[in-house]
Amino acid sequence: MEERSHLEVGGGGIPRLSQWSQTSVGLAMHAALPALVFARADPGYNVLGVGAIVGVTIALLLRVVCQFWPVVWAAALIGIDLAPGPHDADALRYFALAFLVYALWQRARQKKLTWDLSSEHRSHSDSHGRSYFAAFLPFPDNIVRCFVDTAVVAIAAALLRYSLGLPLLGLAVMVSAGCFLIVELKQEAQIRKHDRVVLDGFIQGRHDQDVLRHAAGARQQTSGTRAAQGIPTGMDANLEREVRRREAEGGVQ
Repeated sequence: MEERSHLEVGGGGIPRLSQWSQTSVGLAMHAALPALVFARADPGYNVLGVGAIVGVTIALLLRVVCQFWPVVWAAALIGIDLAPGPHDADALRYFALAFLVYALWQRARQKKLTWDLSSEHRSHSDSHGRSYFAAFLPFPDNIVRCFVDTAVVAIAAALLRYSLGLPLLGLAVMVSAGCFLIVELKQEAQIRKHDRVVLDGFIQGRHDQDVLRHAAGARQQTSGTRAAQGIPTGMDANLEREVRRREAEGGVQ
């Protein structure tokens, strides 16, 4: 039996690149929840997992953003000070509690609307929610979702950090905005892939119909040819003609 590397089968040892990618997107989705919850209307039930909501709330209360090494490294690279402001502790606490209450309320509403498919607030369970800006901005919906919504969150983060004197809260919202952009681009790629699969299925179905139509026509042509030829008797052609001549004269003697 041919041996396969653990890098191929995804067993022990170093995980495959796809596994790292899935893990990274999962972490980004958790970090994007604060931006998603406040920037979107009616996120899906599966997106608002209780564990994710509680975990993000705890991370905000413990100021994990100041201890997450990619953030620390990036802040040092561009010279951002991670020291908290005088009101950061209270601001982070209130923001975390507001996020917790609002996210759980959104989840409870989606659960209540599970069977109410006529409600405008009933979303797909994996939906990232409806953009508030898509209804009036003259841009394609995917552009608004991926770039306008995340830009608005990033601007809010900059105002919190540089205008309102809340550097840690602004940094937390900025990180959430960056992760929000990542998960939106990932979802957009998944939507495009799903659309291609559906269209490919339509093309394949049309091809299969042509094959079946051709096969049915060939079968009908074969049946008609056999009916025209009659049932083979195994007689010599000359003898068969003689029998038919005598039948026409009044019967076989």
